Amino acid sequence: MSQRLRSWAAKRFPFVLPLILLVLSWPWAVYGFVRMLPLGRSGKRLCWILAMALGAATWVYYGAGAIAGALIFIVPVLVVLAQQLSLRPNLYADWVDEQAELATAQFEGDDVILRNYRHTVYRTLEDNDVHFLERRFDLSRVCRVDFIAVPFGGWRGVAHVFLTFGFSDGEYLAVSVEARREVGEPYSPVDGLYQQYEVIYVFGDERDLIGKRALFQKHPVHLLPMISNPESARAILTGMLEAANRLAQVPEFYHSVTNTCTSNILNHASGLESVPSRYDFRLVFPGYADGLLVETGLLEAPDSMAALREATLINSLAAAAPMDDGKAWSRALRM
Repeated sequence: MSQRLRSWAAKRFPFVLPLILLVLSWPWAVYGFVRMLPLGRSGKRLCWILAMALGAATWVYYGAGAIAGALIFIVPVLVVLAQQLSLRPNLYADWVDEQAELATAQFEGDDVILRNYRHTVYRTLEDNDVHFLERRFDLSRVCRVDFIAVPFGGWRGVAHVFLTFGFSDGEYLAVSVEARREVGEPYSPVDGLYQQYEVIYVFGDERDLIGKRALFQKHPVHLLPMISNPESARAILTGMLEAANRLAQVPEFYHSVTNTCTSNILNHASGLESVPSRYDFRLVFPGYADGLLVETGLLEAPDSMAALREATLINSLAAAAPMDDGKAWSRALRM
């Protein structure tokens, strides 16, 4: 996407968002019906296409002003919306191993006792040992925040982003806001539009949260230094720890547009003066969130976004780093 097109979209996105949501509400509702059918993904997609074509043809035949045409649009939206509002998020289910436990924090002055800190030892992506530990961190030592971007689709806009916090003693704490999945449940951005998942804050070792994606899933991983102000860094981490405590009591649904990794990071950084006050299309497509951070002054681009992305790619550094030493591994990523 060119700089000119990104700039145009960023300026106009807040004004066209209600129109986009209105236009997309009908296909969203139709697929909401179709996804309830006992079919595989391919079968559901085919049924959705056929239902869309039939509905559109009927709507055109009767006309937008006719009662039948209006009902074709309104009824599916109201039915699926009512069904979605009737759902309640779960605290207890048969969760995948890596998301089996919710992190909680106990504050003791400058110290925080973090329970269910995750440290996974990977031999392969499928062969691994997940450990949930209790760790103590001194919040007065938080000195930096790095932004991690992991594109994982055929298009850069599809990505996962998270933060990692550096301490003056060389320790790093990674925090990833994710869709919590049950056993046998794959992640799908489309399913995330239908309250299929709950939100989870994963706190853990960089060798786990970064290493998994860089070394075993083979996704490109970019590490971008974002904040070096200790007060701001501590405020954001404290907010994320408090959010984890709330979710351990009152769960929330993940949503692919309104409650995502990116939107939660923005919420926790909302006190920073450089954070944009208006909605931006790059919050929906987090693979471009690095450009938003550059525009707001949280990141510095050397020459261009292409140069920034090339300079911050850390896959080769992660592969060469010593996995048996967490501090040394984190330090090697930042050479």
